[in-house]
Amino acid sequence: MATIKEVSEQITINAGKEFDFAFNQRVKDLIKIGIEKYLKQSIVKYGIDDFALSEMTVELEKIARYTDCTNSSDCFILRSKNKVLTPVKGVGTSPFTIVQTVKGRTIGYAKWQQVKHTLKTGRYTATAIYYEYVGGYIKVYNNTQLRKIKVTGVYNTVLPPIEEQCNQVSNCMQEDYEIPLQAHYIEAIKVDIYRELGISVGTQSPEVPITEDVIPPQQAIKQPR
Repeated sequence: MATIKEVSEQITINAGKEFDFAFNQRVKDLIKIGIEKYLKQSIVKYGIDDFALSEMTVELEKIARYTDCTNSSDCFILRSKNKVLTPVKGVGTSPFTIVQTVKGRTIGYAKWQQVKHTLKTGRYTATAIYYEYVGGYIKVYNNTQLRKIKVTGVYNTVLPPIEEQCNQVSNCMQEDYEIPLQAHYIEAIKVDIYRELGISVGTQSPEVPITEDVIPPQQAIKQPR
């Protein structure tokens, strides 16, 4: 896989504008737009690949579910301090691929009415933790002690997860991280940008075929040794 920096450099060189800072920034912005577009297409066509997943650490705060809260067990819940990234719709039955505590304990997905019914009927252990994604926030039920959770998913934008990874590494640049797409999608992004900017590059075909060297994971067949 290529990085945002590598792809932008190739495009600016082909356009003869490798020293034009404004043009370079415009190309990088278009690359980011292309990543979002083709990431969704890739998931719909081939499913979720590991390189499309991003993990974030989300801070939680204790809030009251009602304005006149008492000390009843269902009165207080946890909620993310800030809105979290929007997950790609139509990927699985829950908003995120994995939600867990920092120690790795799974947090199940369920809407509040389901959680309330489950706790009352005792179908599962009373210590089970659930989450719900509402209005951009993650709400955590049946636990008010957690301070952070880890959330893994496929998001509408690739940059914030990359930014979080960058915060954990010194001298890190977002554009140095690999684009989470297969090679034929990266080529499609380039073609889109050449069209958008009116750049003619040799005999580039408007259609980007999947060559034998770039086979989607689900179609790959192991060859006998």
